[in-house]
Amino acid sequence: MSNLTRRYFIGVFSLVSLVSIGCILHRYSDYPHHTHPAQEQAMSEQTQTHGMNDFFDALWQVESSSRLTPPDGDDGRSVGPYQIQWAYWKDSGVPGDYYDCRGKEYSERVMLKYWARWCNDALGSGDWQTLAMIHNGGPTGDEKDSTLGYWGLVKGVMHGE
Repeated sequence: MSNLTRRYFIGVFSLVSLVSIGCILHRYSDYPHHTHPAQEQAMSEQTQTHGMNDFFDALWQVESSSRLTPPDGDDGRSVGPYQIQWAYWKDSGVPGDYYDCRGKEYSERVMLKYWARWCNDALGSGDWQTLAMIHNGGPTGDEKDSTLGYWGLVKGVMHGE
């Protein structure tokens, strides 16, 4: 293979790689309140009525009464407006420090990445019940009866109850 041909293939491969990375970063960007394209299509009744901002606001209300600087919960194991635990933060893979979860926008990035890892389909379709139950009960929270009450609280806030 000639030098020119080799450089051509390397250039094409590099361009394709950059485009692929760009698509991935766009889909899973760290911007707060990022809405997945499937949500914008209102694939479910929940998505038609409520968006990600409403859902985050409901979780915030349930977790910390919408306080920006709430006390630590669960005997000091949960921090910030969304009461995130260390293992949850670590699973999200978001760069930074665990105690950055004391910030609302940072916590929302953590939650989006956590859901993208553990329940991406629910994130894509706006399945607020699954997202809430996994936020409360971990990666298999949607399979636990113990998280149904939590979902009831979040749902009540979203519906103004």
